[in-house]
Amino acid sequence: MFVELLPLLRNRTVSLSVAVPANGDSIVLTIMPKVTDEKAEEFGSIKEAAVKALSGALTLKAQSAEELDSGLHQALLQYVGSQLTIEGSINEMVKTVKAAEEEAKEATKAAVAAAKKKSGQAIAGSKPSTPTTAPPEEKKPEPPSPPSLFDAAPAEEDEAETELDESNAGAVSAPAVPSLEVSAAS
Repeated sequence: MFVELLPLLRNRTVSLSVAVPANGDSIVLTIMPKVTDEKAEEFGSIKEAAVKALSGALTLKAQSAEELDSGLHQALLQYVGSQLTIEGSINEMVKTVKAAEEEAKEATKAAVAAAKKKSGQAIAGSKPSTPTTAPPEEKKPEPPSPPSLFDAAPAEEDEAETELDESNAGAVSAPAVPSLEVSAAS
């Protein structure tokens, strides 16, 4: 029995309870692991859930001591194996959570440094420098766009097309050049 429990005993305290109920018809063995305070502190932010998962008890109930003895070896092997698997999974989660926390701290530091640099403040704790203001840039007017093929009249036209009456003559005109307003940016 203790050979099977040894891997569990290396990381936790285990309490054993053996009871025979008042009616005397059965025997009950309860194995309760308890996570040590030092081990619980290693779990960091997932401490509560980890301690709960690693503190699950094994209760075996048999009609006789011989029946309990016959199945105890296999039950303990399965229980200890599952507890060690759970502990391994929790240890991996702890590593992942700690790595994510460190990444978040580094990202926060980088974001703060970038924000300070952008606002013109010193990064290393020296007194903040006054940001220099650049003169506002003047907007240059855009050159007029080149005329489109559809805006210019073709050089050679049929006689029927060249005869425009007075009402249509006003409708055909050169493209308008957009007027540009230049304002100083403040």
